[in-house]
Amino acid sequence: MAEGLRHSLEKLTEITRSLAVQMAELLELREAVQRAEEATARTRPNQRYREIFSAAHRAQAEARETELQLKRRLAGKSGNQVLAGASKLIS
Repeated sequence: MAEGLRHSLEKLTEITRSLAVQMAELLELREAVQRAEEATARTRPNQRYREIFSAAHRAQAEARETELQLKRRLAGKSGNQVLAGASKLIS
């Protein structure tokens, strides 16, 4: 009987150690998940900021391009008007 009790106690000790190891691993995993979630939470606003910043720069570039196109058109029309006025003076 004592032998059976000792064997049961050893088995129980082995199971307890195994559970302690598994609990420690679970705690480590939980902490790793929390760190990953925190990193993701920090990344999202930064990514959103970069997207907005890039969109603003693209809009500025498009506005500058539109402005240049308008200036070219105006310069073309003004140049044509000047040439037309000069030709009237010459004729």
